[in-house]
Amino acid sequence: MNGIDSRQEVFAGPLTENPLIAELLDLLAKNKAAEQYMDFSKLILCVGTIEEQLNRTVTELQEVKQELHSLQNSLTKENKAFFSDLTASVETVLSQAREQLHGIKGSIVHAAETAVKNIKSTGTIGLNNALGLLGVRKALRALQTHLNRTVNVLEAGIGRVEAISQELRDAGGHVQNIGRVIAGKERQEIQTGQTGRATAAILAPFRRIHDAIGKMEKLAGRAVGHLEGLELSVNEIKPSVKDALKNLEGKRVARPDKTKTLKRKDTAR
Repeated sequence: MNGIDSRQEVFAGPLTENPLIAELLDLLAKNKAAEQYMDFSKLILCVGTIEEQLNRTVTELQEVKQELHSLQNSLTKENKAFFSDLTASVETVLSQAREQLHGIKGSIVHAAETAVKNIKSTGTIGLNNALGLLGVRKALRALQTHLNRTVNVLEAGIGRVEAISQELRDAGGHVQNIGRVIAGKERQEIQTGQTGRATAAILAPFRRIHDAIGKMEKLAGRAVGHLEGLELSVNEIKPSVKDALKNLEGKRVARPDKTKTLKRKDTAR
């Protein structure tokens, strides 16, 4: 491989559809490396699910932005600034998460290609050095931390959205009741005004975004767990390397010593 950056098309799509990943899984199955097959499959599945969640969340955020645009004339300057900052913050976080995930996928594909070459030449013992190239544990941990911070920011933001929604409902009810009092009618408790309803409607997608990011955080943690399991199971293959070396030494010992054979011939003469 000439470098991950020059082969972006190789891992542009889902990892489950990548030919190198499929070939590695096929080789692991043929070499009866059940543990490695299982851990690697689960690692790929976690990364793929994170990507799917991320794409859905980006779409959800676009819908929130459209809804907020329709509310611009009904919000105070302060609330406009709050919503603008919150959506921009989430958008930045999702963009950064995408970049992190892109790097993780690239490292996995790169390692898969190396593993395929090694396994073809040395069998499953070739998996040791190849999987050492994964280098994604740190990146997955960083992604997990990044998403965790976002969850906390969103929790605070959702609390503020709820407060804004309540303020707008109260204000809408107050204005409508003033009109009823002036008209000589009894006060009537108003459930919600149009703006209050619209603001409350924004809460639903924000909560979905919060939940989705929380799920992605947990998936990143699971991916780390599967990677660690993969590393442990791969390390257990190492004794077979020692056995191979012992067998090689045994063959050398078993070979006839040419020097001794020559000396015997000279003595016979």
